[in-house]
Amino acid sequence: IARRHRLCLIEDACEALGAEVGGQRVGTFGDVAVFAFYPNKQITTGEGGMVVTQDAAVARRVRALRNHGRTGDAWLEHAEVGYNYRLSEMQCALGIVQLRRVEKILARREAVARRYGALLQGNAALRLPAVDVPGVRLSWFVFVVQVAERDRVAGRMREKGIATGQYFLPIHRQPAYSPQTTQRRQSGDSPEFVIGPGGLPVTERVGARTLALPFFNRITEEQMGRVAEALLQALS
Repeated sequence: IARRHRLCLIEDACEALGAEVGGQRVGTFGDVAVFAFYPNKQITTGEGGMVVTQDAAVARRVRALRNHGRTGDAWLEHAEVGYNYRLSEMQCALGIVQLRRVEKILARREAVARRYGALLQGNAALRLPAVDVPGVRLSWFVFVVQVAERDRVAGRMREKGIATGQYFLPIHRQPAYSPQTTQRRQSGDSPEFVIGPGGLPVTERVGARTLALPFFNRITEEQMGRVAEALLQALS
């Protein structure tokens, strides 16, 4: 579709490191892809991320933009206004070491997801994420279930000392995209695209039911059991 309409395809692969579709790695389908290395991702550099592309011109532009708009060896010359988006050598060293064992990390996260699935299966009040998808290798970033009365359930689990998260608030419900905020930003005859509350009912219904469970590489069998037990009690 992108080729037909002469569009650039940019993959948001920030939470999908190592995932595959039909044997092809996520991040290699588009013209450009982005990965993130925040501490809660599959591997981390503490902060920052990475842009991958096979387009030499795009690569040059990204390298310039991350380095205050510099394009050559002249440190005090800036071809354009850029940014300070450089990763430090220490951050890169941390990421490279983790990348060398990324397969073990991904396997461990898959094992945690499967264990959660086994502990929580069979409850009609709970919708679990698919663990097996034909032709797809999943890369587990978070383990998100769907429940009715999400806030009540989260509160019951919090009383037991178990933290959960909301993944995600729909984009069109973010304050930055609210009709009031957007109206203040508009100028001239170029109105921005706005969807008010109720405009995407399926997205909003799912967004209101999502609950992310504790999920990290070193979570223990005992901890997963406590989480599952607390969740099932909260549902009842």
